[in-house]
Amino acid sequence: MPQAGVPTSLVNQVEDDIAAQLTVRDALMGFELFVNHQERRGYVDDDDLTRVRRYLDDAKRANGRRLDYARWARGNLGTIAGAEAGGERSK
Repeated sequence: MPQAGVPTSLVNQVEDDIAAQLTVRDALMGFELFVNHQERRGYVDDDDLTRVRRYLDDAKRANGRRLDYARWARGNLGTIAGAEAGGERSK
């Protein structure tokens, strides 16, 4: 939704960031499904499975934090644009 005084480039940057994070989330889900499939076939032992699941959980958690921040930024574009105009973010 357009907001008065917010540069289009800033809106596009935030929306692109959200789209990228959603793509990462989808890729992580696909990888998790693949690992589960390999486990059902007996191709992954328990130690490796535990390690892979821990890595996936860490990646999903980090991506979730980044997505939360991007969503917050989308809701606060006016504040961000004001800070950039005032020179606070360009230091």
